[in-house]
Amino acid sequence: MPPGDGHPALQVLEGGASNSRLSDTGVAYAGSGFDTVRLRFRRQEGAYYQARVAHAALHARGELRRTAGGITIGAYPDGLVTVEGRLAALLYGEDDHRLLGADDFGRAPQAAADLFGLDLDAEPVGVGRADLASELRFADGREGHEFLRALSYVDLPWLKVGTEGGKRDGLETVYHRNVRGRSVALRCYDKGIESETCAPGTWLRLERQRRWRKEREPTVDDVIARGLAEEFVGRELRAVVAGDDAVTVCDPPAAADRLRELYVQEAITGDALHRLGAFVWFGPEGLHPRTAQRRAAELRRLGLALNPQEGGRTTVAVGEYLKAFAAAWAA
Repeated sequence: MPPGDGHPALQVLEGGASNSRLSDTGVAYAGSGFDTVRLRFRRQEGAYYQARVAHAALHARGELRRTAGGITIGAYPDGLVTVEGRLAALLYGEDDHRLLGADDFGRAPQAAADLFGLDLDAEPVGVGRADLASELRFADGREGHEFLRALSYVDLPWLKVGTEGGKRDGLETVYHRNVRGRSVALRCYDKGIESETCAPGTWLRLERQRRWRKEREPTVDDVIARGLAEEFVGRELRAVVAGDDAVTVCDPPAAADRLRELYVQEAITGDALHRLGAFVWFGPEGLHPRTAQRRAAELRRLGLALNPQEGGRTTVAVGEYLKAFAAAWAA
């Protein structure tokens, strides 16, 4: 993607069909569906004894765990059995790596019961985890890289961000985790690199990793009935998808220019212009760490991502890309 502020807006086609063109920049849908799921079967009499006979490995809380065909089954002394793995592997075999839709998700409890000899009628089957994924293809890998890098600077409500790989061409994954724990809520990563099938930046996957504790766990039918578009977006992405958020990645001179523009537009006060302008030029030097963190957070809320090695500035329409990821679930 060429540098500058004139990045064309991503126009999402209605319906979200696979491989529909999204914009003149060469972005297309690559698919959407369920990836990893975890099901909980309770009151499974004899399952723990059978796991012990099968020499399953012992884990925390007395769990006996084994993996077969890409699916992990765990048995507990209280009769709980968990079945976890890719939905495609559960239904169609270990070599199937497709993302599957709601109809296939609805078949998961029966398939797990048949595969591992579980009693489907003992108690309603709970869902402990369901990963919903959406994918985009980029004709120009540089555009995919720019989006991934810009996403690493975005503050999402209730989440903290982390990355794997370098901040520039080496960036492969952006995580958004729960601020109170380590569980991943969102993960956007370079599927082409992970699968070793595409050039970097040309195939990105955004995963919404939904997890439920025992007291709040839904059934498969509950998850589907709630609406998969809402499950994918959730409260964390709702405002971004509804708006037109952009992130401007820039060096200090370009950041100062952008702050001046915001002041002229009356988007920030004169006090903020000088406070943040000083931070842009001098960084955290001389500031208390908490003060420096507040300054950096102010810049992020304004859509400014400071990168001294950037050279000039590049504006990435992060909200438009996230809308495109979400649109596949709205169909």
